[in-house]
Amino acid sequence: MCTGRMCTDRRFNAAERELLLRALGEATRWHNREVERAETTYRTELEAAGVEFVPLDTEPFRRLARERVPRLFEKVWKPGLYERISE
Repeated sequence: MCTGRMCTDRRFNAAERELLLRALGEATRWHNREVERAETTYRTELEAAGVEFVPLDTEPFRRLARERVPRLFEKVWKPGLYERISE
């Protein structure tokens, strides 16, 4: 996992980069757990207030995005970026 210039920035030696990357990973995992907890709490409160959540079929959107997004950004993104991030 590399973030921005940290993978090539020579201000940090290999051990320091590894430590930073590990800390970033831990912070990301903590953040994701907190977001999930908050979303669950908020959804429970909304459902208790009578809000009904309707499942959404996302496949038509995803299919259209797979067809059009690469063309929209072909002059902006590096070749192959969309394929890498959509795996």
